[in-house]
Amino acid sequence: MFPSSLQTLELGSCFNQILPEKIFPLSLTSLDLSRLDYNHCLPTVFPSSLTSLKLGKCFNNVLSTKVFPESLTSLHLGD
Repeated sequence: MFPSSLQTLELGSCFNQILPEKIFPLSLTSLDLSRLDYNHCLPTVFPSSLTSLKLGKCFNNVLSTKVFPESLTSLHLGD
């Protein structure tokens, strides 16, 4: 679905779909879901290249440490 060279992805306020497993390319380093009312479960596998993840104030699901790759250095929850 996304190009294999994609590094940054920001989904807008109208996006409110479940993110399927392995949808993100291995090149993705930044994922921003903070501008939308996203409250679905997160995929259990993020790319090992992901360093930044932002979730919005409406996100209210269980977060498991198994979800996050070791490369993650920034996690923003809420506003």
